[in-house]
Amino acid sequence: MAQQLAHKFKEVYATDLSKEQLSYAAKLDNIKYKCETGEECSAADQSFDLVTVAQAIHWFDFEKFYKQVLRVLKPGGVIAIWVYENIRVNDAIDEQIGYLYQDVLGPYWASERKYIEDKLQTIPFPFGGQLKAEFRMEVEWNHEQLLGYLNSWSAWGSYYQINPQEKNNENSPIERFKRALQKYWPDGEKRTLWFPVYLRMGNMEH
Repeated sequence: MAQQLAHKFKEVYATDLSKEQLSYAAKLDNIKYKCETGEECSAADQSFDLVTVAQAIHWFDFEKFYKQVLRVLKPGGVIAIWVYENIRVNDAIDEQIGYLYQDVLGPYWASERKYIEDKLQTIPFPFGGQLKAEFRMEVEWNHEQLLGYLNSWSAWGSYYQINPQEKNNENSPIERFKRALQKYWPDGEKRTLWFPVYLRMGNMEH
């Protein structure tokens, strides 16, 4: 996201907890990267016209983060947060994905995931001039890319801790999904998939 913002803004200040993640980030002259949390931002007071968070706000300590937002935003500055929900393919495959998400992994999702399921409607958000919006984000993937995305779900970590015998098991839920997917989607074929995206924006009232 920092790369896209860099085409719109003179300067971009981007942060991540992971040094490894930052090592993969696009290197542009107008992007400054910092390995730090949103709750402990080292930027100067009233530095930014915009603060934005992509697919991470539900992990933050809201009180600490919003204190930093109020500190670093300029008068009239904007905060925009957005998240994406489960990917959509077609009715048949969506039903299979829903089974993995709810029936298999339901008890293993962190409680914070509920903020995404609620489309950011229940998240604390103490800012004025609020705007809520929904979009869709499209990707062109083959089914191996879809499987890579599904395997990246954070709930699998908790699931395998409780069910270690399921990891790398040919009869595990994800392997059964993989076999079922081949009935609907030939190897190598790319399709247009999409994510629902939910946005909330607000501003500093000065």
